[in-house]
Amino acid sequence: MLHTHVGLASGIVLAAVGLCFTTLIVGYTSTADPLSWSTFDNVLYFITTRQCFPLGLFMVFAVLLAGWLPALKTLLQHPYLRAIARLSYMIFLVHPILINIYL
Repeated sequence: MLHTHVGLASGIVLAAVGLCFTTLIVGYTSTADPLSWSTFDNVLYFITTRQCFPLGLFMVFAVLLAGWLPALKTLLQHPYLRAIARLSYMIFLVHPILINIYL
């Protein structure tokens, strides 16, 4: 039974990562050259991006919370990633203050 959970969880995580990276990479051409896409393409991209990226993140978190991939959980608990998480959270908290001061 555990083997089927690992296979299912691996598939879900790969699909989730695919959703997240696709929404980030495909939109680069739209932001690099805004006139390269039609208005319909831009609207369709922004509508689907706002649902697919959080859906991909939710899929990864659901697999982690279910405990199906302990190796991924161990990897994400690495001390280096914790340090990066703390720094990025600190930047998230401080950046509005800096924007208000300097802009």
